[in-house]
Amino acid sequence: MIERRIAFVTDHEGLPSWVLSKLKSLAGYFKSCIVIHNISQDQQADISQLFHLLSMGTQNEDLCQLCIEGIDAELAAMVLTDVIAEHFTLICTDPRQSAKGAILIDNHPAFSLPFECHIDVVTGLAVANKAEMLGKQATLLAACFPDRHNNEITTQLFDQFHEREAISSTGMGKGIALPHIMADIAPRPAISIISCLDPIDWYSAQGDIGLSIAMLLPEPAQRAHIVAFAGLSKALLSPRFSQSLLANAEPDALKAIILNTMSQAIKRHDT
Repeated sequence: MIERRIAFVTDHEGLPSWVLSKLKSLAGYFKSCIVIHNISQDQQADISQLFHLLSMGTQNEDLCQLCIEGIDAELAAMVLTDVIAEHFTLICTDPRQSAKGAILIDNHPAFSLPFECHIDVVTGLAVANKAEMLGKQATLLAACFPDRHNNEITTQLFDQFHEREAISSTGMGKGIALPHIMADIAPRPAISIISCLDPIDWYSAQGDIGLSIAMLLPEPAQRAHIVAFAGLSKALLSPRFSQSLLANAEPDALKAIILNTMSQAIKRHDT
């Protein structure tokens, strides 16, 4: 089955009824199942369910995705992308969208944080076991230490992750793990995201995992760091949010979801 996803950010009007009606009308020409997922509000509805779409509470700068699945998903995506780009800010999370006027996530406030955060995303990686996963993530996180010997930093971070896992497994359930540590040597917060080709045993009662989000915080951490990372941790308790992470195969799509979730957490805390 073909699947396509169109990521976009709303403005102050949210999801206007007249735009939704236009999308619904166009969607009727295709056989594919089309769903709008408001990732920021953790809500979703079929494109045909206008009342449910309007009741999602969509607000300014919410990250949404049009999820299209079916035999004609490619054609549907081509048509609907033009409508999305006309009425919303189209976010480039797929190389095929670059010609449609999609902007990079670095160029929109919906993904901005009040601090620098190093993020690496690797998708579809063959990982044999939990130790190998933590080792690869420690290596990626060590890249945010430009003035130090990365091999030494990688070893130190791996040891800290191992010690943290010995206390209790960081398996969150729903196929996702959230290993996290604090280190006084960390110059800034950093996140390493790796999705596996095949699920691996996380030695957790929550089951195997297909996606690991490793978080590194400097010690002591700023309040904004804690609010942002806590917001991401809380979001992972939602099955729908976790599924949205697992379903997105493009690195930029995963980065967009993570950054928007952290940004939204800070904005809610500050209001």
